[in-house]
Amino acid sequence: MPPQVILRVKNPIPSLKYLEHCAGLLLRRLKLEKAHVNIVIVGEKTIAKLNHQYRKKNKATDVLSFPIDAKATKQSPWVLGEIYICRPVAARQAIALGVRLVDQLVRLVAHGMVHLTGLDHERSLREFKLFRQKESKLLTKILPASFPL
Repeated sequence: MPPQVILRVKNPIPSLKYLEHCAGLLLRRLKLEKAHVNIVIVGEKTIAKLNHQYRKKNKATDVLSFPIDAKATKQSPWVLGEIYICRPVAARQAIALGVRLVDQLVRLVAHGMVHLTGLDHERSLREFKLFRQKESKLLTKILPASFPL
Protein backbone atom coordinates (compact mmCIF):
# COMPACT_ATOMS: atom_id res chain seq x y z
CA MET A 1 0.00 0.00 0.00
CA PRO A 2 1.76 3.22 -1.08
CA PRO A 3 1.63 6.19 1.26
CA GLN A 4 -0.60 9.11 0.46
CA VAL A 5 1.35 12.22 -0.44
CA ILE A 6 -0.47 15.49 0.11
CA LEU A 7 1.14 18.47 -1.56
CA ARG A 8 0.48 21.92 -0.11
CA VAL A 9 2.88 24.18 -1.96
CA LYS A 10 2.44 26.57 -4.86
CA ASN A 11 5.27 25.01 -6.86
CA PRO A 12 5.06 21.24 -7.28
CA ILE A 13 7.95 19.10 -6.19
CA PRO A 14 10.03 17.60 -8.96
CA SER A 15 9.93 13.82 -8.90
CA LEU A 16 6.81 13.58 -6.72
CA LYS A 17 6.16 10.03 -7.93
CA TYR A 18 9.74 9.09 -7.04
CA LEU A 19 9.26 10.52 -3.53
CA GLU A 20 6.04 8.54 -3.14
CA HIS A 21 7.78 5.38 -4.41
CA CYS A 22 10.64 5.84 -1.93
CA ALA A 23 8.17 6.40 0.93
CA GLY A 24 6.56 3.06 0.05
CA LEU A 25 10.00 1.37 0.05
CA LEU A 26 10.74 2.86 3.46
CA LEU A 27 7.47 1.52 4.88
CA ARG A 28 8.27 -1.94 3.52
CA ARG A 29 11.76 -1.82 5.06
CA LEU A 30 10.12 -1.00 8.39
CA LYS A 31 7.84 -4.03 7.85
CA LEU A 32 4.84 -1.70 7.80
CA GLU A 33 3.51 -2.69 4.38
CA LYS A 34 -0.11 -2.01 5.34
CA ALA A 35 0.58 1.29 7.06
CA HIS A 36 -0.60 4.54 5.56
CA VAL A 37 1.46 7.71 6.00
CA ASN A 38 0.45 11.20 4.97
CA ILE A 39 3.38 13.31 3.80
CA VAL A 40 2.65 17.02 3.73
CA ILE A 41 5.08 19.46 2.11
CA VAL A 42 4.72 22.94 3.58
CA GLY A 43 6.40 26.33 3.72
CA GLU A 44 8.32 27.97 6.54
CA LYS A 45 5.35 29.81 8.08
CA THR A 46 3.31 26.63 8.43
CA ILE A 47 6.15 24.52 9.83
CA ALA A 48 7.15 27.30 12.26
CA LYS A 49 3.56 27.53 13.49
CA LEU A 50 3.36 23.76 14.00
CA ASN A 51 6.79 23.70 15.66
CA HIS A 52 5.65 26.39 18.10
CA GLN A 53 2.27 24.79 18.74
CA TYR A 54 3.57 21.26 19.39
CA ARG A 55 7.19 21.73 20.48
CA LYS A 56 7.20 25.28 21.88
CA LYS A 57 10.01 26.25 19.50
CA ASN A 58 9.67 29.56 17.69
CA LYS A 59 11.39 28.69 14.43
CA ALA A 60 11.05 26.75 11.23
CA THR A 61 12.38 23.20 11.23
CA ASP A 62 12.93 20.65 8.48
CA VAL A 63 10.53 17.87 9.51
CA LEU A 64 7.84 17.15 12.10
CA SER A 65 6.11 13.84 12.69
CA PHE A 66 2.75 13.21 14.28
CA PRO A 67 1.79 9.63 15.15
CA ILE A 68 -1.88 8.85 14.62
CA ASP A 69 -2.53 5.16 15.09
CA ALA A 70 0.73 3.46 16.03
CA LYS A 71 -1.00 0.69 18.00
CA ALA A 72 -3.55 -0.27 15.36
CA THR A 73 -3.80 -3.81 14.10
CA LYS A 74 -1.22 -4.40 11.43
CA GLN A 75 -3.42 -6.96 9.67
CA SER A 76 -5.45 -4.35 7.79
CA PRO A 77 -4.62 -0.88 6.44
CA TRP A 78 -4.02 1.63 9.21
CA VAL A 79 -2.69 5.18 9.52
CA LEU A 80 0.73 5.36 11.13
CA GLY A 81 0.88 9.15 11.12
CA GLU A 82 1.67 12.36 9.30
CA ILE A 83 5.04 13.79 8.32
CA TYR A 84 5.33 17.52 7.63
CA ILE A 85 8.37 18.61 5.65
CA CYS A 86 9.40 22.21 5.06
CA ARG A 87 10.45 22.51 1.44
CA PRO A 88 12.49 25.75 1.81
CA VAL A 89 14.48 24.33 4.74
CA ALA A 90 14.98 21.05 2.85
CA ALA A 91 16.13 22.99 -0.22
CA ARG A 92 18.73 24.91 1.84
CA GLN A 93 19.93 21.64 3.38
CA ALA A 94 20.22 20.04 -0.05
CA ILE A 95 22.34 22.94 -1.31
CA ALA A 96 24.57 22.84 1.80
CA LEU A 97 25.05 19.07 1.42
CA GLY A 98 25.49 19.24 -2.37
CA VAL A 99 22.63 16.78 -2.99
CA ARG A 100 19.44 16.82 -5.03
CA LEU A 101 16.35 18.25 -3.32
CA VAL A 102 14.39 15.04 -3.91
CA ASP A 103 17.09 12.99 -2.14
CA GLN A 104 17.00 15.33 0.85
CA LEU A 105 13.21 15.02 0.91
CA VAL A 106 13.53 11.22 0.94
CA ARG A 107 15.97 11.50 3.87
CA LEU A 108 13.49 13.67 5.74
CA VAL A 109 10.67 11.20 5.05
CA ALA A 110 12.85 8.43 6.51
CA HIS A 111 13.65 10.64 9.51
CA GLY A 112 9.96 11.25 10.07
CA MET A 113 9.13 7.56 9.74
CA VAL A 114 11.72 6.62 12.35
CA HIS A 115 10.03 9.10 14.69
CA LEU A 116 6.66 7.50 13.91
CA THR A 117 8.05 4.13 15.03
CA GLY A 118 8.57 5.63 18.49
CA LEU A 119 12.24 6.60 18.53
CA ASP A 120 13.30 10.14 19.43
CA HIS A 121 16.91 11.26 18.92
CA GLU A 122 16.45 14.07 21.48
CA ARG A 123 15.64 11.82 24.49
CA SER A 124 19.05 10.29 25.17
CA LEU A 125 22.43 9.56 23.61
CA ARG A 126 21.57 5.85 23.45
CA GLU A 127 18.34 6.58 21.57
CA PHE A 128 20.16 9.07 19.33
CA LYS A 129 22.54 6.29 18.25
CA LEU A 130 19.67 3.82 17.68
CA PHE A 131 17.79 6.46 15.71
CA ARG A 132 20.75 7.23 13.42
CA GLN A 133 21.43 3.52 12.85
CA LYS A 134 17.82 2.83 11.92
CA GLU A 135 17.66 5.89 9.65
CA SER A 136 20.92 4.97 7.88
CA LYS A 137 19.84 1.35 7.43
CA LEU A 138 16.51 2.47 5.94
CA LEU A 139 18.21 4.73 3.42
CA THR A 140 20.90 2.35 2.15
CA LYS A 141 20.25 1.36 -1.44
CA ILE A 142 17.56 4.04 -1.75
CA LEU A 143 19.73 7.16 -1.76
CA PRO A 144 22.87 7.47 -3.87
CA ALA A 145 25.97 5.99 -2.21
CA SER A 146 27.52 9.47 -2.17
CA PHE A 147 24.68 10.87 0.01
CA PRO A 148 26.10 11.99 3.38
CA LEU A 149 24.27 10.02 6.08
